[in-house]
Parts: sequence; C-alpha cells; structure tokens
Amino acid sequence: TMKKLLLLLGIAVFSANATATSTLDQAKLNTVAKVYQTGNLYKYATPDFQKLLAKKAKYDKSTPCDDCVGHDSWIDGPAAQYFPDSINPKFKLVKDKVYATFLFFDEKVTIKFSLECNENEQCLVSDFITAEGDSYKKSIMKYVK
Repeated sequence: TMKKLLLLLGIAVFSANATATSTLDQAKLNTVAKVYQTGNLYKYATPDFQKLLAKKAKYDKSTPCDDCVGHDSWIDGPAAQYFPDSINPKFKLVKDKVYATFLFFDEKVTIKFSLECNENEQCLVSDFITAEGDSYKKSIMKYVK
C-alpha cells in the first residue's frame, strides 16, 4: 500500500502542476475566447470600454467612413465579420495580456488583450492592441469625441 500512497501523492502533485495556469489566468483566457466565440466584444468589455464602443457604434452609423476607427480590428478588418470561420485563434497568456493569434487569409495576426478582473476572478476586456500595434481605445478616442 506504500506504493499506492506514493502513486496517489504523485497524482496529486502532478495535477497541482497541471493547473499551473492559475484560475485567474484561465479566467482571462476564457474571457477572450468568449469574445471570439460570440463575436460580441461589448458583452465582455469593462463599463468604460463599453461606453466608448457604444459611442463608436453611434459614430459609425452617422459617419459614412470606411476606415475611421479601423473597423473591428479585434478580428482584424471588416472582412472578418463575413468570414468568422476563417478565424480560429490560439490564445496564450504573456505577462498580464492575452494574445490571440490567428491567420487572416494568409497573414498571421496577433491581437493583445488587456483585462481587468475582480476578486471573484471574473474578467472583462479593458482594451486591446491591434495587429498594427495601436491601442483600440485610444484610436476610438481620436475619432469619437
């Protein structure tokens, strides 16, 4: 039974290591995954980011401008809205950001998401860095007053 005990201990240690991504890290990854699964950034955005996104949506309706705020750069360009199946992102945590990397047609694209999480490890997107290296929040603020 000593063997059994060691085996059980080994399994316990192994499963502790297997969950090396903390639950907080996993919550961040899950949040970004949901953004892509649902195509709904607004739903998973922080309240202040939601306000900006709502302003942007209003602005887009009233301003016939194809490239004012880079469309929905989080899926990189307007075409992605019509080809969501072509987007199959891989997610990884780098420091405190979640990187979503995917091929958009033949181009490898990486979007870097910033998240805010509460003590219950519920996370919301507070901004992201587009494939071009711009803060989406800042680029919206430039156009939408």
